[in-house]
Amino acid sequence: MENKIENIIWIFVSLLAIIVTVTIVISVLFWNRYYIGGYGPYGMMGGFYGMWIIMPIMGIILLILGMIFIYFIIESIRTPVKYDHSDNISIAEEIAKERLARGDISEEEYRRIIQNIRK
Repeated sequence: MENKIENIIWIFVSLLAIIVTVTIVISVLFWNRYYIGGYGPYGMMGGFYGMWIIMPIMGIILLILGMIFIYFIIESIRTPVKYDHSDNISIAEEIAKERLARGDISEEEYRRIIQNIRK
């Protein structure tokens, strides 16, 4: 459950970073295109670079990102997290075998260690 919450947090942070990046890029592209203190010569919509073209693009981008965000949330909740401990067990058994071969532990200790590892 903790891993799912962590995934959701990372997805949210990624979505927020994308929105901020798109906002900064649009701000840089269209900086000083509008007149200060009024609507300028093109009226309230600002001509070609005005809101009549930026708003639909931003709406589509946010709709797509929202759908991706919802998909990842549903997928992270639906998919269980599986951990594979077989590699760790085989490594631990190899270490126990090496210790037995070097004479660091007795055969009884080796059997007890293997039983504890396989539990």
